[in-house]
Amino acid sequence: MKPEDADKNAVADTEGESGEPKRESFLYSLWKKVTTANKTQQKPEKKQEEIPAEPEPQPVLKEVPAFEKMAAPECLMKLYDLWQKEQGNQQGQRFLVEDFCGNSSSNLLPKFVSQIESRACNYLKKRDILIRQNHEMIEKYLLQMEKKKQEEKEGGESGSVEFTIPPEALAALEMPPPMAGEIVLLTAPDWSEAWCMVFPALNGGNPVTADAICRAMDAQGITYGRIDQAIEELSSPLGCLTLLPIARGTAPVPGVDGKVIDHFPRTIGSPYFIEDAQGIVDFSNLNWLVPIEKDTVICEVVPAIKGIPGTDIRNRPIKAADGKKPVLPMGQNVELNADGTALVAKVSGQISFKDNKFQITSVVIIPGNVDLSTGNLNVRGDLVIQGNVLAGFTVQASGDITIGGLVEGAQVSSGGSIIVNRGMNGNMVGNMTAKKNIYCKYMENASVQTDGDIYMDSIVNCEVACNGRIVTKTGRGVIIGGHLVAMAGIEAKIIGNKTGRVTVMSIEATPQFLQEKEALERDIFYLESELRQRDFSQSTGASALEHKILQMKMARMKRRLEEMQEQEASVSRGQILAGHLYPIVQLSMNGTASTVLKPYDQCRIYFDAVSRNVKIIS
Repeated sequence: MKPEDADKNAVADTEGESGEPKRESFLYSLWKKVTTANKTQQKPEKKQEEIPAEPEPQPVLKEVPAFEKMAAPECLMKLYDLWQKEQGNQQGQRFLVEDFCGNSSSNLLPKFVSQIESRACNYLKKRDILIRQNHEMIEKYLLQMEKKKQEEKEGGESGSVEFTIPPEALAALEMPPPMAGEIVLLTAPDWSEAWCMVFPALNGGNPVTADAICRAMDAQGITYGRIDQAIEELSSPLGCLTLLPIARGTAPVPGVDGKVIDHFPRTIGSPYFIEDAQGIVDFSNLNWLVPIEKDTVICEVVPAIKGIPGTDIRNRPIKAADGKKPVLPMGQNVELNADGTALVAKVSGQISFKDNKFQITSVVIIPGNVDLSTGNLNVRGDLVIQGNVLAGFTVQASGDITIGGLVEGAQVSSGGSIIVNRGMNGNMVGNMTAKKNIYCKYMENASVQTDGDIYMDSIVNCEVACNGRIVTKTGRGVIIGGHLVAMAGIEAKIIGNKTGRVTVMSIEATPQFLQEKEALERDIFYLESELRQRDFSQSTGASALEHKILQMKMARMKRRLEEMQEQEASVSRGQILAGHLYPIVQLSMNGTASTVLKPYDQCRIYFDAVSRNVKIIS
């Protein structure tokens, strides 16, 4: 048969009864390409320029917080469509990630789906390679056939070329190749669980069996916690492309932290005031001195419980976190009982809670006044004076000082707080200094310095320097005359009076604060110089210990300096709050002075950083 006749027959085969051309098979298109190659060698056809196809519009997915609600990845969907076509089912039944997850959820799903998508892409690439190899084999065979035909024609031989490959083999090569099913085995990073998805067998390939899944798990060392039902489901014809957990370990049971059950409130030992309906505070009842007898239980101690180990899917133990031991608030004169179940009082005394610990202190008690019968007092610890402190005497204590009566023109200094039940009239010579807070009924004609806060009913004609707040909101709640400096702010019911007495108020760093900061900076400078001058490179024994002590001292000093710098920086945020403000009041805030010459009600005074002025809002 001549090539021209073959062309006519091939064309006739591609036309239907209605004269419309049928779709050409891949085998015919390759044969036509080979047979027409020699005809086009003299005059090669001009290739028609390919018009790039417009990209298909991608569907717009709404943002959904849950990962499972996102669209399934591309390669996984393509594999699913191939499987659906082979099964003859309707396409498009699965769209989202959750459709492939078998109603299971895990925080590892994003990672698992990413790995599955990578495996699906490799699976499809393998399929495309096999298809391309088959097509290349057919094309190569047809080229050889055409070459042989040309040689016979040139040699004058007649006859037809016989196929060395049967036509049914060529038809099989034209079909998509069979693809065996694949097992995608995924494990959690901590081997607490294993998940699996089975890729379907396509075009008659071998499907995945339950035994194959078990062998894959054995290869990974997964021998514990297998879920047989999930394995059987995955190996069934309808279990393909479904992500299921196939093994789960036993999670460890964490231990239980120990705890402390207090029998006393942790506010014990701190004074607090009770204000009645008329706004009067009973300073004689401070509710802070709580006696305790020896061996009294202060708090129960519940010990920690150890955790129970778990087992991962490789049958290896998973360590469980043990419960943390409780932090025991065991301070001075407090001890653990014999069986370790409670903290008890070691001695009889007064109980308090300081520095996050229960403490029992032996308080020095003066049953009467501080006068000639007692002389000046210098106590290491807390001091309780049930009477008055008369003029001309000095009272010092490293702890808190509580005075049941009043203070005259005396000098009172405390390393803690000072509580005066009645008040103080200093007669222009009395002075009170505290490292913490000062609580006093009233104060007149005296000077006060404290690193903490001040709480009083009234302050009249006093020199006050406070590193914290000055609060006079109980009782009369008045501030009249004098000079008050506070770093954190001032609050009062009434400031000034109707007679126009001058009251000077400042929100700025106090002199003692600046002196302490300057001394601290000087000490740090000298200590740094000493550390630079001394050679500790070859330090041993006592010299090395001294070096370590100096470094620790330097670290403490620098931490304290940082705290003071932060406190100084916060001064600009300090405010003055008053229910009634009467002139004349001289104000100074952040180095800016202002004078109040008219009254205000419910006012707030602050420094405006933008305008650099003192402003009053009423």
